[in-house]
Amino acid sequence: MQVRREGKLSRATGQPSFLAELPADLQERVHEATECRQLTAGEIFALEEAPCPGLCVVESGLVKVFKLSADGREQVLLLARPGESFADASAFTGQPMLASVAAVEPSTIRILPTAALDRLLDEDPRFARAVIRHLSVRLQHVVSLVEDLSFRHVQARVAKVLLQSLRPQSGIGAGIGQRQLTQREIAEMVGTAREVVSRTLGAFTDQGLIRIDRGQIELLDPAALAALL
Repeated sequence: MQVRREGKLSRATGQPSFLAELPADLQERVHEATECRQLTAGEIFALEEAPCPGLCVVESGLVKVFKLSADGREQVLLLARPGESFADASAFTGQPMLASVAAVEPSTIRILPTAALDRLLDEDPRFARAVIRHLSVRLQHVVSLVEDLSFRHVQARVAKVLLQSLRPQSGIGAGIGQRQLTQREIAEMVGTAREVVSRTLGAFTDQGLIRIDRGQIELLDPAALAALL
């Protein structure tokens, strides 16, 4: 399903890569140390518990970071768009991947190997300061995600996903932008079953909050949806 509204859609959520904020000379040094990997849509970049290749930044495309439950259900933790990083914690601590990563669409990933990452941290305080700021922003997303999953009712979680195309924010659904979503994908983000999402969307339709036409969701009353958060 694709979320749409009247007028121009907002730019996708997400912080600019902290690498882009570095001084030009340091950017060049980082770029020379990075490796590039191309992914096709649906391709697995890394599985949970696999060795972490380093700090990963999306150059183009879209990737998802997710956990699988014992019964095979998927929980999306992060949608990373161009300029955004993933596997940060594993890269900085040297631990295995804490979650799995897959490309949602054809994507290019720039990888700063762990050895180069450690060397830059040791040798350049400008890089270290940028890393601290970056990890602080990432922590804000994690706190918002925990809050959404722990304290928001499923209707509020679905509403937040729908509103991401209009009001980008951290937590559940961050990074969606304007792309088309299936009910299964929404369920994977909000931590529930597809059938529950279907019933929630039906209730929103009956209340006049949205309209569904040929798989597209139009937001009729964003203010009412926001009031559910």
